[in-house]
Amino acid sequence: YLKRVEEFRIILDDIKDKLEGLRDLVEREEDHPILVGEIKDKIRHFELSLCLLAPELQYEAVCKAREHFQGRKMEMNRFRGMHVPMQIDFYNI
Repeated sequence: YLKRVEEFRIILDDIKDKLEGLRDLVEREEDHPILVGEIKDKIRHFELSLCLLAPELQYEAVCKAREHFQGRKMEMNRFRGMHVPMQIDFYNI
């Protein structure tokens, strides 16, 4: 029994570290307020699922969340300014 409890304690400590890493992403993010909201929602979902107040926690999802949001940030950076029409001066080409 104690061996099993220790295994779960190690997993819980790992989950806490992953969530702290996501909180660090939130603190450093300045360019994309939408992304900050998404990360905060995901952290809240993970925390509530640990208390059995949300759908079941997927350990793999917690482990991959940081990579997911880093990729999401790169995607948002790539599409930045797409909605702004481009001004081309054909007279000075």
